[in-house]
Amino acid sequence: MTAFTRKWLLLAIVGIVLNPICLLCGSFLDLSDEMLPDEPFDVKPAVSLEDARTRFEAISPKAEELYKSHLVWDVPYFLTMGLASASLLMLAWGPGRAMRTYALVLMFTAAFVVFDAAENLTIWRWFQTDGPTAASVAFASFVTKAKFASLGLTIPVLLMGVWQRFKNRSTTEPTAVRA
Repeated sequence: MTAFTRKWLLLAIVGIVLNPICLLCGSFLDLSDEMLPDEPFDVKPAVSLEDARTRFEAISPKAEELYKSHLVWDVPYFLTMGLASASLLMLAWGPGRAMRTYALVLMFTAAFVVFDAAENLTIWRWFQTDGPTAASVAFASFVTKAKFASLGLTIPVLLMGVWQRFKNRSTTEPTAVRA
């Protein structure tokens, strides 16, 4: 196992282990239960200003406290998700790639982290002001969808990396010579 593989494997394991811990320690699961039959805005973005205001005004004081706690706990959650995702991508694509390829591959992970942070800041602002505005609803809806899209696009990029690594490995391994 190369130093490259050891480093990225260790980082992937750290991210994969810490990610569910952040989810379980945070308040997202309680928030989801408290908001039933609806869902938090980070899971189900508002489709209109009216929808956002109706859902936002229906948030109980308990759900509001859980939501604020969730927005804080979501930071280590999306950072560990980004660490796990980036590490798995680096492992899949393997060493010896041009920096441009790494930048392209890691773009999806970086996009997920940035979009999730923007989504959280927007929702946090709703709690600090009079609630959602037309512009903030449109922005939150866009970044939530973009967050899920970037995470979804990570999977085919990961699979392409595994395929490339497998293909390169099978073409570079010496074949056995029969006597």
